[in-house]
Amino acid sequence: MPNVTFSIDEDLLRQSKMAALQMDASLNAVVRTLLDGFVKSVGSPKANTGNYRKLLDFSLGRVPYRKLMSELHIESDEDLFLMMCSVGLPMPTLSKEELEKTSQIFESLSGG
Repeated sequence: MPNVTFSIDEDLLRQSKMAALQMDASLNAVVRTLLDGFVKSVGSPKANTGNYRKLLDFSLGRVPYRKLMSELHIESDEDLFLMMCSVGLPMPTLSKEELEKTSQIFESLSGG
């Protein structure tokens, strides 16, 4: 099996090691399991389509909330939250456009 090197935040590494220890697992086993789940949930790398890709783009702030809800025909925040959890994605950051709009709203409210 090949060795892989990557960078990780020190706090995240420490917390990950502690969590793996609580599960009586090695960090190596946890990473392999997570990567395996990631690959299985994405499907064929050539396809690069489907709901997972849309959820990933949303999680990374590339797709606005309303657009995702419309494209996936989701009617409630709870359904979206459950979908994000089921594929192991973190809740999203706001897209650049949404951050800009929100910033403008706050500026106008503060009289700035």
